[in-house]
Amino acid sequence: NIGGLSFNEELAKEYLAKSKYADPASRPRIIVTIPGTGGSPGLDTEVISDMWKETLGVEVEIQQVEWATYLQDMNRKRLQLWAGSGWQADYADPQDFIDVLFYSKSDVNHGNYSNSEVDDLILEARTEIDNNRRFLLYNQAEQMIVDDAAIFPLWFDTDGYALVKPWVKGYEFTPIIVPKFKDVEIN
Repeated sequence: NIGGLSFNEELAKEYLAKSKYADPASRPRIIVTIPGTGGSPGLDTEVISDMWKETLGVEVEIQQVEWATYLQDMNRKRLQLWAGSGWQADYADPQDFIDVLFYSKSDVNHGNYSNSEVDDLILEARTEIDNNRRFLLYNQAEQMIVDDAAIFPLWFDTDGYALVKPWVKGYEFTPIIVPKFKDVEIN
C-alpha cells in the first residue's frame, strides 16, 4: 500500500518560502497548460488554481492549447506545469508506470523528475527475477515518487463497465484497455 500526501498548508507555505517563487513581486508567471479547443478549462483545473491563490497567494494562469501542440510541447519539455494528460498501461505491470514515467533518463519523463535512489530501485527491478522482490522494489520507488510529490493524479479511470448481452458468456475485464476474447462464447 502506498501512503499518499495529506493537505498541509503550513508545509506548502514553507516550501514556497524556500523556492524561487517566494517573493510575489519577482515571482515569474506560472502557467498551467491544458489540452482543449476553447471553452471552460475544466472545473478541476480551476479549483486547483483557486486553491493555490487562496491558500498560498500564488496566481496561476491557465493556458489551453490544441492537443497536437500540447503533446509536442510536452515532449519537448516546454511546459512549466500541465494538466489533462493521462497514462494507460500497455500491460499490467508496475514497470509500465514507474520505469517509463519516472526513471530520470526516460523519454516520457515529462516532468524531468530525478531521484537517484528511485533510479537505483528501477535499475535493480529491471533485472530482478523474483517477482515478489521486483514488485517490492517498484513499490519502494513509487512511495518515494509520491513522497517527492512528483505528480498528483487527480482522477482514475474506471473502465470496468460494459453492456454484455445475455447470450455472450465468458467475457472478463482485463487490467489493460485491450479486451481478451479467447474465453468468450456466443450461445
